[in-house]
Amino acid sequence: MMTKSRHVNTGTCPKCVEIFSCYAGAHAGLRSWFITLQAELPEAHISCAGRGKIDQEDAFKKGTSRAHYGQSSHNFNMAIDIFKLHMLGAEWPRVWFEFYIKPAVLAHNTDPTRTFDLEWYGAEGTKFFELPHIEVRGWRFQPNKTLVE
Repeated sequence: MMTKSRHVNTGTCPKCVEIFSCYAGAHAGLRSWFITLQAELPEAHISCAGRGKIDQEDAFKKGTSRAHYGQSSHNFNMAIDIFKLHMLGAEWPRVWFEFYIKPAVLAHNTDPTRTFDLEWYGAEGTKFFELPHIEVRGWRFQPNKTLVE
């Protein structure tokens, strides 16, 4: 019997790898950015990457997403949701996001060698405030994007 991985604060979490691998075609740059972030910040984890039709519609019904299938960056493997793993479980402390995630996104977006930008929905003035959500900016216009099935 195969058991599912659990999140661990080792800097290379097998559960995060499993989540990225649920659907083929995760945005390579986003995945690489997160792997680098997690190596430096082992308590950073992802709860969601790609999202197929059933998962997306379920998220919409629960109110955890404002988008139907085909309208979310998760449906194209161009977004992740991040959380902090504390010894008592998952947390989403605003101060942690401001102190660690915001600067990591800014550092990426100001790197002259970058090939894409990130957008963090926890940033001030964001159209749809969603603290854990990070996506490839302009994902709708990315060439060769495909829907997660």
